Amino acid sequence: MKKYHYLYLISLILIISFFAISIVEYTKYDPLLCSAPFLAYLIPWILMLILPSLIIFIIACVLRRKK
Repeated sequence: MKKYHYLYLISLILIISFFAISIVEYTKYDPLLCSAPFLAYLIPWILMLILPSLIIFIIACVLRRKK
């Protein structure tokens, strides 16, 4: 496999893990006990998983176009 295929795979794994963590967080979220909206609980996960995934995906696209 070429180098950018691994980058696409890493990006996909990060996105899948974000959705899995979102589901787990949603099952633990109780709107009566929590004062913040659910999106506030997802913002750290978005910054830790989705943002790096987008950066890796863009790098993979650039590497693919160079060849």
